[in-house]
Amino acid sequence: MKPWPLVLVLALVLAGCSDDGPSDGPSATQTPSATQTSTSTTPPTGPARTPMLLGFAYEGCQGYDAEVLLPRDGLQALLPEGYTAMADASESSLARDDGILRLTWLSCDAFTTPNARVENTTFGEVSVRIEAPAAFPDEAGPDAWYRLRMLTAEDLLRTVWETAEYDVHAGAFSLQATAPVPGVGVGTWTITSGDYGFSGLGARVSASPASRDEVHFTEVASGTLIWTVNVAPGTWTSIEGRPQVAADDPAAALLDAETTVVARQRLVTGAALTGIELWREPTGP
Repeated sequence: MKPWPLVLVLALVLAGCSDDGPSDGPSATQTPSATQTSTSTTPPTGPARTPMLLGFAYEGCQGYDAEVLLPRDGLQALLPEGYTAMADASESSLARDDGILRLTWLSCDAFTTPNARVENTTFGEVSVRIEAPAAFPDEAGPDAWYRLRMLTAEDLLRTVWETAEYDVHAGAFSLQATAPVPGVGVGTWTITSGDYGFSGLGARVSASPASRDEVHFTEVASGTLIWTVNVAPGTWTSIEGRPQVAADDPAAALLDAETTVVARQRLVTGAALTGIELWREPTGP
């Protein structure tokens, strides 16, 4: 698949969602073409690489984010050739040879491009932390992940990400919380996104980490999808419990309720994913 179908889909599905109101079709000011939306000052240098969508963001996000420690050989089995699961650096993880699986499901106020926006949507992912792939030296700097699946709402963006060839799980998002117990400061949280979810305890002790740059790779039938992003985590609240994933999730067989170690899991509020660029590098010469 050439990259133009995704741009066309974006033009069609976003044309009626811009701040200028509904439109009879995509216009010159509404079409999120690569030349109009590029914010990259140092675009990738791969000779055949083409932009699919540039300069977009998810804003005002809240929900669940976790890093799950799993046997690295099990995670490696989920990755295609050319990608290596990174070992978690903690002492206990090194002794077990663990890798990291990230689970994220967020409700966001808006998905935005320079010309249009989709209100009240969902972003999520299931990804494996990897070493920087040797085949992509231009992306050696940011934290590297291999994205197995994307989560989204049953809205226009489902069509967008399916057209890009991502493995997509779509479903409704819900976040419910009870008031913290007086004198203890701990309440209960239930967060779901389709068939994914978390239910457990959350303390009202928060942190605001620094933003970070990430790059996410996904191999699809037509080549490699390369997604670069700056993640502003907003505020993190520590929570305790166990995540649940869809039965058909690529990593579902690795998540054993008795042995899985959820190393870092947080309630996220006020997060943003900005400056996102999605590129496609075709397979072969």
